[in-house]
Amino acid sequence: MNNNDKNYMNDVLKLLRIANDITMDELALKLNYSKSYISNIESGKRRVTDELLKKYSKVFKIPQKTLLFFEKTANTNKLKTQEILILILSKICSSKKLNCNVEINEI
Repeated sequence: MNNNDKNYMNDVLKLLRIANDITMDELALKLNYSKSYISNIESGKRRVTDELLKKYSKVFKIPQKTLLFFEKTANTNKLKTQEILILILSKICSSKKLNCNVEINEI
């Protein structure tokens, strides 16, 4: 992963957890990491390793390439947190074949 970019992957992983309605405690248990480690990942204090990315991929049943796509899209387009969340939610909806109509309204 590129260390020179803003930590968009940290944002992606946090929003992925929130979108799936999983607490940090639950995720820490599933990933076999401490809650403080997950908190440091989500806040950008720790770098996301390839090993951790693999574990997130497995827990959330999302291919690593999709997580990397979220990060690249967020970085390339300098997306806001809400826009990243909408991107994640739309992908979750389509992968679970749910009917989710989401619109972005400018404020």
